[in-house]
Amino acid sequence: MDTRLYTTIYRVLNIATFVIVLLFICNTNISSFSAGYITKTVTVTNSIGSIQANYPIDATFDTTTEIIAGRMKSNCGDIRVYGSDFATPLTFAFLNCNTTFTSVVFVIPSIPVGTSTYYITFGDNTLNTTATPLTVFDKYEMFTATPTCTLSGSAVWDSVNNWLQLTPSTAVTNAGYCNYAGYIPGVAPNRGYKVWFDTFTGTVGTATGGQAIWQYAFDNTPTPTTEDAAGLGGAHFNIDEFNARFCYNGAGAGCAGTATFATTNANIANGIWRSMKATYSQTTKELYENSTLRVSTTLGTAPTLTNTNFGFGGRTTASRAREHRMRNFALIKYNELVTLAISSNARPIDTISLTLRNSTDTANFTNLCDFGDLSIISVGSCQYRIKYSTTARNGYSIQVRTSGPLISESNNVANATAGTGGSGGTNIVANTEGYGVIITPGSCTNGTNVLATAFNPLPGNAVLFNYVSPTTVLSCDGPNIPANTDTTNTILVDQRAAISGNTLGGIYTQTVTWTVVPNY
Repeated sequence: MDTRLYTTIYRVLNIATFVIVLLFICNTNISSFSAGYITKTVTVTNSIGSIQANYPIDATFDTTTEIIAGRMKSNCGDIRVYGSDFATPLTFAFLNCNTTFTSVVFVIPSIPVGTSTYYITFGDNTLNTTATPLTVFDKYEMFTATPTCTLSGSAVWDSVNNWLQLTPSTAVTNAGYCNYAGYIPGVAPNRGYKVWFDTFTGTVGTATGGQAIWQYAFDNTPTPTTEDAAGLGGAHFNIDEFNARFCYNGAGAGCAGTATFATTNANIANGIWRSMKATYSQTTKELYENSTLRVSTTLGTAPTLTNTNFGFGGRTTASRAREHRMRNFALIKYNELVTLAISSNARPIDTISLTLRNSTDTANFTNLCDFGDLSIISVGSCQYRIKYSTTARNGYSIQVRTSGPLISESNNVANATAGTGGSGGTNIVANTEGYGVIITPGSCTNGTNVLATAFNPLPGNAVLFNYVSPTTVLSCDGPNIPANTDTTNTILVDQRAAISGNTLGGIYTQTVTWTVVPNY
């Protein structure tokens, strides 16, 4: 809640002069925010040099902690993603809910060059998911239905457990593939991509190790017979239990290569599912296991980016047989020149402000509003704007509270009547005592400003301006983020006063408090 308080002082000297003195006091009360919506900010930097259309962003963060703390539903169904205006919903999906490495992937219709900010919210357990993975990912297979890849060799689909068994554990030479023929990931010319998949290497088998399971791209054959990319023209990310390591190899390099390409892991064949994420660009190749970076390299022979085979393979030999499985596959385009930073802490969003400005929104309103010499032949008018900014997704209301009527000792200026929703109110005219306000609501940047009935009179009339408890003046159903000089998305206040020959002299005062109340 953001509040501005001021005191209006009218001096009536020989029924002639009115002066308004205003005192501004700002108080932002964060505790008034609803805890129902928690927000993470995602700052995206586009260094490509051109606007990127329909670009997917992978924001990875810990949802387990949020779920345990009761701030997120256990199925992540309350996650939502919003554009830089914190109002426009963005298409999104998520992977690996209730882990320390949940990926929330959302599509930005147009990423500007430079830096822009987006918002992930959660915390409302009444919401159900609106995630649409089929529209977010270039490829998406949870293997709940017949795979869209071509299975060959020993590969079979397990329709009960929703996985692919690429090789069984029988002691024979096997090779199985899930190949997306004719598919080249990413966007020309760089063809960068990011891929998620789960792998499983069984404990049951022969000898001390099997062979490997791998994800491949740009291969020249739909049945790559080896995890090593030599002769296949492609790029391979390997989970290789024979060599006991994770590795990347481009055309011509093997998983037994240098440590720059690989990270040793002797526990690959442990019968446990692991979540893998790989990123490929012409510069850097990275492989993550359960969010831990296992491989990062700039080395490797460049693949032939026009080769049109993409998929997954598994291999065993008669002397080294292990079961290899994969599941939960998703893929997006990727460019390492689009980077992001996600806030480490989730919190109620607190971007809220309220300022009193002059009528043209070119400067802050001064502390003196002088009607000059007010006589029975004129009407005094004091105009200023209420400029308020809030990213509250469900809008806000503007409230007013006064100390009472415009009063001098026991004498008060006659009040205008309240509006009645497009009618009512009082026309403040010369030589007739009266005091009231005309509110011109303007617009809000995302939604519609609606005047409360009492502040919506017959056009041209002023309304009652005497409320000793907070009273809603108007409301909007969306955020408001006005521009630097903005006479559209701000409220014009016009306080009007007139005197008659019977108005008693004196100093007339009234204290007014304006408040913006966000609705999260």
